[in-house]
Amino acid sequence: AFDALYSFCAPALVRQTYLLSGRRDLACESVERAFQLAWDRWPEVARDPDPAGWVRAAAYEWALSPWHRFRRRCRQPEPPPPAEDDRALLDALLRLPPPYRRTLLLYDGVGLDLPETAAETEATTRAAAGRLMYARAAVAARLPELSDPGELHQRLAELASTGRLRAAEPPAVRVGSERRARFWT
Repeated sequence: AFDALYSFCAPALVRQTYLLSGRRDLACESVERAFQLAWDRWPEVARDPDPAGWVRAAAYEWALSPWHRFRRRCRQPEPPPPAEDDRALLDALLRLPPPYRRTLLLYDGVGLDLPETAAETEATTRAAAGRLMYARAAVAARLPELSDPGELHQRLAELASTGRLRAAEPPAVRVGSERRARFWT
């Protein structure tokens, strides 16, 4: 069941965390770390009504952690996407505050409805709606052609799929999780 969840969710989740963080290596690391946590807590995650949501929340939390800015490799700029439109969209996304970026990605990128987005971002539905409106307005101010939510959704999907992002294999994630657990034990 873990391997099936990983195979189903990991590729899309790596692309989503790339949009969230703007860093390819951090996106892969975040997804791997989230699935390692899921493997450590597998009985709890397996009984969860939405195990993919559980893993997505863990990956997003890891990707948005403010501690990454102290890491040496995160201080150097990541090479931007090759297309000018993709660079402009990624720059507009990364200029948003992290909670707004996360709300926009969950609603327009992943396709969750507003109450689910609010629950995952640990905000009220009203606050999530406000964040979404602000994020859409900020992106539309920088890129007027993306004022339509359908167009924004399509462009987010295209931007996420342009990078060469690959998730690790499920056995490697399980072994890494077990090795870490033995080390800490």
